[in-house]
Amino acid sequence: MRMPTIRRIRRSLEAPKLVAREINKEAYSLNQGEWYESGINFFDQDWDNLLILDACRFDTYNELVDLPGKLTKRYSKASSTREWLESNCDGRVFNDTVYVTANPQLHHNKDGNEIEFHDVWNVWLQDGWDDDVHTVLPETMAEKGLEAVDEYPNKRIVIHLLQPHYPFIGDYGQEYFSNNCLRNFYVEVFERKRNISLSDVRKAYRENLTCMLPTLERLLTELPGKTVVTSDHGETFGERARPIPIREFGHPRGVYMEELVAIPWQEHTNGSRRKIVCEKSRSSAEKSSEDIVKKRLSHLGYKS
Repeated sequence: MRMPTIRRIRRSLEAPKLVAREINKEAYSLNQGEWYESGINFFDQDWDNLLILDACRFDTYNELVDLPGKLTKRYSKASSTREWLESNCDGRVFNDTVYVTANPQLHHNKDGNEIEFHDVWNVWLQDGWDDDVHTVLPETMAEKGLEAVDEYPNKRIVIHLLQPHYPFIGDYGQEYFSNNCLRNFYVEVFERKRNISLSDVRKAYRENLTCMLPTLERLLTELPGKTVVTSDHGETFGERARPIPIREFGHPRGVYMEELVAIPWQEHTNGSRRKIVCEKSRSSAEKSSEDIVKKRLSHLGYKS
């Protein structure tokens, strides 16, 4: 649920841009409701495999990606991963689906949401986390996703990758941001607390998506059945919000700008469709200290 208006605005008084963002959120809420009303529910769509690219804009994907399948524009109900999970999954049971994820948000918010999958593979918590680049690499997610299909041939498989989401894993991004490793990356850039060029951020973001293309091509080639490549939400790089025309950056929840809710939806089918079967959940809550979860999220640029 949204934090009460007075509390959120009171928390933002020390930062005028944050006040403006909160007012804009209220305006979007009044016009759209709790979620973006034109957004789809991902789990009500027709697919066997769902590849989630975290924070991938439709226009950037459309410009840079040339892979098998038919690409269309869809809209997400959400402008952040946590909001995407809430709007698509909260209160539902998916006993026909296995969720393989590089993003800690499902685990981090497990006490606030009622979401049940047949199984959940927290790759970020297991040996998939790369301590050198502070994220889960796309090739790691490809291996885990294909393992999940082998283990669960009669289940829908969601593979939630992190890129093009920060941190940047390409050569340019690594070089430029080697001295700018920010724990609160989106807040720092939004409030312009650091001298970081938005053009450099855009370049590193585009490179992050390009770095994923070999992985996407492999998955589209090897995954059996109908595969959809999409995103949970988009990203902003200084585009103006409304009604207060502040320049937005990152992907704050509740801000339903075109750049944040327009997402790619690319469909490709290999061979015959899989027979999907519902079975009792095998998922159990993996134990992890909150320190580990917060550390992982901070490396991904979230405010801790």
